[in-house]
Amino acid sequence: MRGPSLILLALLAGAAGVAHAEAPAPVRVERKASDAGETPTLRWLNANRDFLRARLDLLRQRALPASGEAAALDERSLLLARLLGEIDAARDSLRIESALLADSSAASLGALGELAARLDRFDALLDGQSRRLATLDSLLAGEQETALLVLLKGLPPALEPTSLTIHDRDGDSWQVTLGEAERAALRRGGLVEVLHEYVEPRLHRLEFAFGGGGRLSVAAQTPRDRLTLLQLDLGALDSEADLSAVTATIWQD
Repeated sequence: MRGPSLILLALLAGAAGVAHAEAPAPVRVERKASDAGETPTLRWLNANRDFLRARLDLLRQRALPASGEAAALDERSLLLARLLGEIDAARDSLRIESALLADSSAASLGALGELAARLDRFDALLDGQSRRLATLDSLLAGEQETALLVLLKGLPPALEPTSLTIHDRDGDSWQVTLGEAERAALRRGGLVEVLHEYVEPRLHRLEFAFGGGGRLSVAAQTPRDRLTLLQLDLGALDSEADLSAVTATIWQD
């Protein structure tokens, strides 16, 4: 019995020594600073803060002339666009109704009643078109105030022009007769009106010519609802074949 007891004591002593040798070493825990919420961009800005402030200090405020400002919308243009849309819608309705009428049959009283209802709708559409046409007439004709007035001034004694042709490259042409009374008034320093017409509010490229073949080109901008006056001074004119000496003056009233 002594042998097994000694072996057991030796095993217990060895286990105690191993347990004593493998005792855990002390562990130190330190908290790391959290960078949650700080993105790489913010870290870059913080690192370059002094540089960015230096660049911002170099900025200066400078006033620039206003350009490209939006102009007020023309109420008449908006109204015209709306009227055109209504006209297109009415045209589509008429086309659909016409197709339905072509396919329908008036063989029964019910069909005749439907036909009468459709005719009533046609009448309503025509009434709407009439109202829109009246509105267009009042916009384009009733309130037309954009006009062009052409005046002649001065005339050398050696010249005897009998007519003046005025041609708008994008519009109409006018033939004006110059009689003895008009030529006498010009030689006395008076003004002679040769054209007074309502025109479109746009840039007009006008050509003037007397009987000698010479031509004079003048560009005149006619603002909406304004009277534009164009005066041609013939005082320095030497020949009807060369109108380069004519002086043109334009202003609005």
